[in-house]
Amino acid sequence: MRFLRFALPACALVAFVATILSADPPVAKKPWADKEKKALTALVQKYVQADPKDRPAIMTEIRALEVPEDQVAKSMPMVFSTIMAAGKKSEGKGDNHTVLPERLFTDDQWKKDHKGHYLLQGQGKAKSGQPMPLFIGLHGGGKNVADAGGAAGQWGSANSKCIGVYPWVLEPLTEGEWNKENEEEWLCTLIEEIKHTFPIDTNRIYVAGHSMGGYGSWGMAGHHPDLFAAVGPCAGAPVVRYENGRVLYHEPGCLENFMNTWVRFYNCPDDPQVPVAGSRYADDKLKEWGYTIGGKPSWEFHEYNGIGHGTPPDGLGPIVDWMLAKTREPNPKKLVWMPTRAYRPFSYWLSVEEIPGNAGERSRIDAEIKDNVIDVKSVKFSPKITVWLNEHLIDFKKPVIIKINGTEKFNGMMVPSFDVALESAVQRNDSNMVFTAKAALFALPPTNGGVTNTGGGK
Repeated sequence: MRFLRFALPACALVAFVATILSADPPVAKKPWADKEKKALTALVQKYVQADPKDRPAIMTEIRALEVPEDQVAKSMPMVFSTIMAAGKKSEGKGDNHTVLPERLFTDDQWKKDHKGHYLLQGQGKAKSGQPMPLFIGLHGGGKNVADAGGAAGQWGSANSKCIGVYPWVLEPLTEGEWNKENEEEWLCTLIEEIKHTFPIDTNRIYVAGHSMGGYGSWGMAGHHPDLFAAVGPCAGAPVVRYENGRVLYHEPGCLENFMNTWVRFYNCPDDPQVPVAGSRYADDKLKEWGYTIGGKPSWEFHEYNGIGHGTPPDGLGPIVDWMLAKTREPNPKKLVWMPTRAYRPFSYWLSVEEIPGNAGERSRIDAEIKDNVIDVKSVKFSPKITVWLNEHLIDFKKPVIIKINGTEKFNGMMVPSFDVALESAVQRNDSNMVFTAKAALFALPPTNGGVTNTGGGK
């Protein structure tokens, strides 16, 4: 095993690179044949099915196989088929229930069964084995009037082109609201269940909703932007604080994270239930930040007069068509991310060890990759950031430079490795977003002399 050594100032932030750092590509010590492939398949199955605390020991066995660099990409179909086979699956019928952890429920009545309930439509089209788009429609309403059937009717035009999923809030008779953290975690769990059951095109996952569902779709995409290609909040708003009809501030992360996610939203100035001020505020913020995708503004805001809390004169079909025309870019080279959700502490090619800050004040992370230079800036706090990389983001044949708040912290070679690819696949279950190298950028106490070892591998 060869290590890369480099010196840093005594008080510097240290980049621990969790993949092979070497000037030359690794050379396999033995031919990679059927015997090694079978051994790898068995260990991958063991790793995927294992309790997270037992996975590091299994990963050590996997590293001992010394998977050649040219086998990393070739092995990923096997990895994802293993993940799909091992995951919790949908009942696959129209009216579905899934058992959820009790911690997601706040009401004792619902804890007794701790089930999630949703309608599933359009699943027959998945029989061909071709990846399908996934459309999630969130119902409106409130206590004791939640109706996923109504959402399925509202967004039914999506079912001819997508697998349609229409969930109920967890506690429809009591405290259920889509923009609560436990409801968002339920939706993330539901998306995973559908991905384990049907071949889903992860670059074409959509979420939309009306009224309370509009609030929920703002929240889901705002806190998990890397999950969605496009979002359609209708007669809803991001979570904002009003005073005398004026917006004072918004919930951390619910708007900043939309840099790479398409969003189309509307409101009516005479809506008696959802003030238009929240949507106007969102429109102003996205204009202020200048968010674009492919050179075009990443959002559309429409105001409709005279519809109150209803739908546009031409219905919701045009919104569905607009959304389904969008695809996600899984490897954008520029990110804005304000982490807020501990149960899913990653977005695109960034992750954090813990969520920095508190509920009222979070850390904004701005990150960009340009010509193999990774520039990461954080505001207010110093989060423990890990950067995940692949061949779409960097050129592995050239040195990689990592800067933190303008100061260079790493300069060296990175080599793709199977163990990082497996870790990222199990973490995200997203075949369109696989990372093969990573660098953990953690603030550490001063070193004795500033010389640090980093790296590993063959």
